[in-house]
Amino acid sequence: MSPATVDRYLFKRSLASAALILGLVVVLMLGLEALMSMRWYLKGDLPEGTSRLWLICQLLAMRVPQILSPLLPIAAVGGVLMAIAPMLRKGELTALAAGGVSLRRACRSALLLAISIGVLDFALSDQVAPRLETQREALEDLLQGSFQHGATWHEADSGADWYAERVQLSRSGELTISDVIIATADGRLVTAGQLTHTSAGWQLEPPIVFSAGGEQPQLERSTEALPCTGPLAVNAKPDELASDLLSRHARTSLELLSRGSRLELSLVWQRLVRLVIPLLCLCCALPIFVRFSNRNRLLIGAAQALLMAAVPMIIMAVGTIAADTSPWPLPVVAALSLALALAPGAALMLRWRD
Repeated sequence: MSPATVDRYLFKRSLASAALILGLVVVLMLGLEALMSMRWYLKGDLPEGTSRLWLICQLLAMRVPQILSPLLPIAAVGGVLMAIAPMLRKGELTALAAGGVSLRRACRSALLLAISIGVLDFALSDQVAPRLETQREALEDLLQGSFQHGATWHEADSGADWYAERVQLSRSGELTISDVIIATADGRLVTAGQLTHTSAGWQLEPPIVFSAGGEQPQLERSTEALPCTGPLAVNAKPDELASDLLSRHARTSLELLSRGSRLELSLVWQRLVRLVIPLLCLCCALPIFVRFSNRNRLLIGAAQALLMAAVPMIIMAVGTIAADTSPWPLPVVAALSLALALAPGAALMLRWRD
């Protein structure tokens, strides 16, 4: 068997095993979440003609990227161990070694798989999950009949206070601000269906209701869009308003970098390190498991390898906490935690003997 054939075989088997692990765990976790949260999902009164079951299915589907991200490194390690174990038990690696293919060379495609899974993890955490965050929150509010994810802001020039029950980004990045209430500086209360931005500027979309102050408030209704001028003026641009109103977890890394605060930069770093975590975990696991001495003790070897693979993840988890809370500069914390996470795998790979 040529080294290229071994690479293709191990990559495909590892990928299939990792996908199987992820599928089983994700289905289990989604099922548990549905059972534990079902009483909350049945609380809200839905608009007529809306399927509650369909909304619950959408909500659970939006949870998949968040569930997948922390599972991917362990699934990568587990998939590789499951693919290599039969080769080790049947003596195929021994035969390859006799033919001049070292253990390190035979496992090269497993490292390529870890890099690929790291790229997938970064894409999920940076591009997919943030875009689904506000949509997921809106669905939760709708199903539960609550408004836990509303947003408020103050317009300094006009003196008006604004509240929106729902602020979310579409998959294309378009900002949607719904169910708006404005308390103007002159004591009036205005409610509107949406706040939208057009080429002419911000405007309120119907239904719009004006309430004048006084002992007997007068209500006025409008079915036409109303430009946001004078006491209703909104000066921020859509991207600026989105940055102020949305959680940092609902923004991509480029959007976070444009703000530049410590917490935003820390989150960018946390996402970037997900590129290398599967590789760091596998570098710790492979030298422990892929040994000729483990041929008749696969379960013990696999348990030891999985425990060792958890070390970089634990180090990086502590590093992410320190990045948010430590008084040290962020680059120092990031470099130190990455170096500590890299050290065990590097030492084991250098000492790995065929």
